Amino acid sequence: MMNNFNKEIHFKISLFMNGERGFELIKFFKNKKIKIDKIFLSKKFLNEKIYERIRKFDIPYQIIRNLKKKNIKNFIKKMDLIIICGFPYIFPKSYLNLSKYGMINCHAGKLPKYRGGSPLNWQIINREKYIGLSIIKVSKGIDKGKIINETKFLNKNYDILKVHKISNSIFPKLVLKSIFDLKKNKKLKAQNNKYAKYWSQRTEKDSLFLPEETPALKVLAMIKALKKPYPHPYFINSKKKIIINKAKIFNRKIKPGTIKYNKRSIILGCKDTSLKLLSFKVD
Repeated sequence: MMNNFNKEIHFKISLFMNGERGFELIKFFKNKKIKIDKIFLSKKFLNEKIYERIRKFDIPYQIIRNLKKKNIKNFIKKMDLIIICGFPYIFPKSYLNLSKYGMINCHAGKLPKYRGGSPLNWQIINREKYIGLSIIKVSKGIDKGKIINETKFLNKNYDILKVHKISNSIFPKLVLKSIFDLKKNKKLKAQNNKYAKYWSQRTEKDSLFLPEETPALKVLAMIKALKKPYPHPYFINSKKKIIINKAKIFNRKIKPGTIKYNKRSIILGCKDTSLKLLSFKVD
């Protein structure tokens, strides 16, 4: 049935995307012979590598500066479904129900616990045992929509690159299941706002930590969550910025907030125990 998806239920789909997650969805749909009518990319946050790869597909695409264009609104009206994968702009409220089945968003976090930005990074930093993923109907308010489908996978001490890779392999199947569930008028799961928590999109300043206030395991989690292209965790010592790439627990405790230099490493006193910094940069 999935290989004849468009033929059987005549779905018109458009994708608003910005990165690898959307690209993996395109590849998956291609393999399933599911047609995407058009792809939209943002001008401000254009990923050049993804853009070059998309151009090789025989799919119409458009790079846009904002959503408030009449031709975009009119195009959405013609669609059965809009899929959003990491698209950085917030859709106007008047757009949300223009298409037959509305809009769905691939949100890389368990809801309502991980609303907002950088949910994968935050789940690693918070040392969650499982990484949650959600497909939701887009509604007014950030990540408040009803849940169509959700899943999770065991976090085996993964870094952010591995977590992204696993998530991007799961989302396409979850999206396809969600499309069929919408077609079947599946009852959607409302979020319990009592348990809602919002997380901010991470910036470089969020990578700063105070060793005397931060447990060592939290620092190790930050290192895993903030590998390139994310800003690595860092602390300030004697007005110098020390950026950490790799570290491990050190079995001898030193005073929290202090550091001891060795020839090839730094011993850093954290809130509860010490870390040996194995790879770092001093700015």
